[in-house]
Formats: sequence, structure tokens, C-alpha cells
Amino acid sequence: MRFIIVLAWALCSAGTVLGQDRQTVLFEITQATSFGQSVFVLGDIPELGADDLTRAIKLDPSAYPTWRVSVAVPEGVTYAYRYYLRSDGPGQTSSPTNGTPVTGVLTGSVPASADAVGKTVVVRAPESAGTLTLRWRGHGATTFESATMERLGPGSTLGSAEHFAFGVGADHASDAYGMEFFIESAGGFREPLAGTLTAHTEGVFVQQGDVFAYRPSASVSAARRDYAPSSPPTIFSNAIGETRRYRVYLPRGYDEHTDRTYPLVFFHDGQNIFEFGSFGTWNADDAIDTTTRDGRVREAVYVGVDHADRFRDFIPGPGADNYVSFLTDELTPLIAGAYRVRTGAPDVGSIGSSLGGVIAMEMGWNHPDDFGLVGAVSGAWQVTTTTLNPQLESEPARDVRLYMDSGDSGPSDDNYWRSYNLRDALAGSTAPRYALGGSLQHVVGFGDVHNEAAWNRRLPGVLGFLLPAGDAENGVINSVVGPQLDRDRDGLIGVEDLYEQEAASEDLNNDGVIDRLDTSYLIGVVRRNEAGTTAAP
Repeated sequence: MRFIIVLAWALCSAGTVLGQDRQTVLFEITQATSFGQSVFVLGDIPELGADDLTRAIKLDPSAYPTWRVSVAVPEGVTYAYRYYLRSDGPGQTSSPTNGTPVTGVLTGSVPASADAVGKTVVVRAPESAGTLTLRWRGHGATTFESATMERLGPGSTLGSAEHFAFGVGADHASDAYGMEFFIESAGGFREPLAGTLTAHTEGVFVQQGDVFAYRPSASVSAARRDYAPSSPPTIFSNAIGETRRYRVYLPRGYDEHTDRTYPLVFFHDGQNIFEFGSFGTWNADDAIDTTTRDGRVREAVYVGVDHADRFRDFIPGPGADNYVSFLTDELTPLIAGAYRVRTGAPDVGSIGSSLGGVIAMEMGWNHPDDFGLVGAVSGAWQVTTTTLNPQLESEPARDVRLYMDSGDSGPSDDNYWRSYNLRDALAGSTAPRYALGGSLQHVVGFGDVHNEAAWNRRLPGVLGFLLPAGDAENGVINSVVGPQLDRDRDGLIGVEDLYEQEAASEDLNNDGVIDRLDTSYLIGVVRRNEAGTTAAP
């Protein structure tokens, strides 16, 4: 077979997405193909499939024979990749033997724009000193290294204390894929009890197996339904002209952490989200709880909105316009008046499946000032071929984060090709508008059909992309080395701050008492910086 290859990769733009600094890389190749074939790129980093051929990224052929796609790659990462010819149909891309390389191994790198700061880990543990055992994910590390944890201050209960390790791994070029770790002490304490945790943010606070991006209360209540499943609350909508039921799911610690506010995420078809509806359930509470506990996903307030006439409300047109007005003008103010939620577009999500996926995309695309997070799961794109689809294919990019997926099995292969075609228009074409892994994510659930069980399996990925922990404000580092230590307010932490602390005492170790331990704590920080003072965060 004759083919011409032109290889190119270029840094196109920069941006901070998913809590990480990334650069957009354009992957492009000129390659002839046969019917039923596409060109894919596969690399050794997660953004390029992590050497798993079934997760290689298909390139867009709209400029055939040139194929291209844009991918957001974390800064400080060097990667190897190559291009493959693969059969591209439903049920074929899931095969690990489906692929023929058309290039040798190529390499690329994205330079780091700043020095890595490492990870800071704080844990509530017994009084005895502990050891942090860790390894970095995504760097080929197979062995663990250790760091001694220092005592920060008394804990919340008798016989416990807070311990920390500060700036661990600051010599790593990139921490884009998190730090795998566990904590143990000579007295038999171990956190977690088995296995490991992962630090997805610069600072993590560990308490009873949960990972937090801030110092939590000593007792943290579980996430919960704030309604009775047998009789959810209702609201009469003037926009729609009927009464609607809604269901509110609150995050862990909502009652204790009264100074915290939360993203607001709407689920469509609310009757199927937390409870069993006519066609099953997403069991969304399980996915929400798991991804929040392990520190992958931000805490949020979720609202399921029940539906009956889905064709009227979800297909673009007057009925959908009324439904969006109901959410923005009636239900959102009600929720905001009752709960501590954020209502700015970057913190408001819309997630739905099938026709619910259509309305989720409609809301993000045509109302980006209200909804900045879109989860279009198994979108029923066959009903929007003359309305929403042409907009997605040709209009300027919106400042929103878009997640879209499909299965590859069952009737119509769960719109496998329609989803791919929309993805190509957004991330490929001659002028890519979105980078995969940046503001756009596309996923194929191998073997998944069009049902709630499949949506339950893919929901952790939806939440992880739309609400990554790295997007949340991180208060852990400031609880260890923060502005409160810069006592003379000169932007540095040094011996001068010790004099200021002696003159005007302050509770630096957050134990509720002003005593010599506060000065000792500051002395410990200064000693760690003896090679040169450190700028205060």
C-alpha cells in the first residue's frame, strides 16, 4: 500500500485545565487509508492511551489524506508515541490486536513553565511520628521512597496529633499524574488500612481514609440525600406550567464546614439518578461518594430534576427553552436560597443521558454564561441533526468544559459514530477548537449499551473530568506553611518572623492555644529553609 507521511507536532496554546498546567499539542499525519480504517495515535502517557492500543486516540480525517487531532498534555512531561492504522468500527476499537504501526517511535515533550512544588500531606494520627511512603504515578516508578513526617500540632482527640510532610518530591519534573502514598507509624497505625491513596493536588489532608483539600472538622458527616426518596420536594414552574420534583444530594461534611461553598450540578431525569426509576438507576451516590473520598473529585451539591415529557423538554426548541428558563430562573434561585452553592457558570454543571445528554449539551453551548460544565452521556444526536449538531460542528468554541461519550454495542451501537463525528468536528478539523483532555473529553465504553448500568460505570470518569479536585481551592499547604507564618509581612519566612512572633504571639499551629509550641513550630519551618528563606504562599 502506498502512503505519504508528514509528521508534525507543535505547541499551539497554553492553559490550566483539570487543575494542571497543560499545553495543546497538535498531532498530524498525512496517510492514505482503506474503507473502514482510521489513523490513531498511541503514546506512553494517559492522554495518549498509556500504551493501551484500545485507548489510542482516533485522528480526524476532515482534511484527508491529512489526519489531525489536538490533545492537552501536562507541562513537564516527555512522551513517546507512534501512529497506527486501525479498523475503526464499533466492537473493533476494543481489540488490543487491532492495529498496524505506520511510523516508528516518535518523541515529544512539553516544557515545564515553573519548578514543581511537590506535595504536602497532613494526617491525623497517633502521637508517635509517622512515615510517608510514596511513589509518583505516570513516571515509570515501580519502587517506593519514604519521607519522615513531622509533628504539626495536637489532634482533635486524646492520643492523636497532626503530622505532615512538606514539599515532598519537589525535584520531580512533573506531578501531573499524582502521588501514590500510604502513612504508617511504629505503633501499628496505617492510613489507609490497606492499599494506597493518591494525592491529586498539591496538598492533601488525610483523615480516616478520606482525602481532603482542606483541614476538615474532627468529625465529618457522610454525604446524604436531603429529601425523602418516597416524597421528594416539589416546585411549581411558571416557565413550564407544571409542578416538578427535585432531589438534593449534599456532600460529606456539609453540616460541619459551614464556611464552605460548593459547585452546583444538575442531573436530568432525576428519578433515575439516585433511586430506581422506570429504566433502572445510575446509583450516582456511589460514584459521587467514592470519587470524593479518594480525592479525585471536588465536593459539590447535586440536584436531580425529575422528568415526564422528555421529548418536549430535552429536544432543542420552545419546550427546551422553557426548561432552561425553569432551571435558571426558578430552580437555581430556590437551591441557592436553601444551600451554600456557587452559581457562576464555571461552577454549574448539567449532566444527562440520551435525550438528557442532548439538553445538557444544549445548555452548555447556547447558555454558556449559566452552565460551564457539560456531561453529555450517550447523547441522542439523531434527533438534533438539523438543530444542535450543525452548531457544534461549525460555531466558535464556547468557554465551557465538555464531556461526551457513548457505548459501542446494542441497537445503533449507542450512537458510536454520531458521537465520534461530533468529537472530530470539535477537536479535529482544519482549525481545532478544543483539545482532548483539555476542555473536551470523549470516551467510548466498550461493550456498553444504552442503559443506566452503563452510565453508572462511566459516571466516575464524567465527574473526574468535570469536577477534578485540582480545580478546588487548596487550603492544606497554608495550614502548614502559610501567610500566618510571614509575621513581618515581607513575603519571606525567616528569622525576622521569629522576633515578630515573640513580640505578638499568634496561634500558628492551629491547636486553639497560644504557647511555646507556636514558636517551636515556626522555628522548625525556618530551619527547613536554612539554605535560603522561602517565599510565603
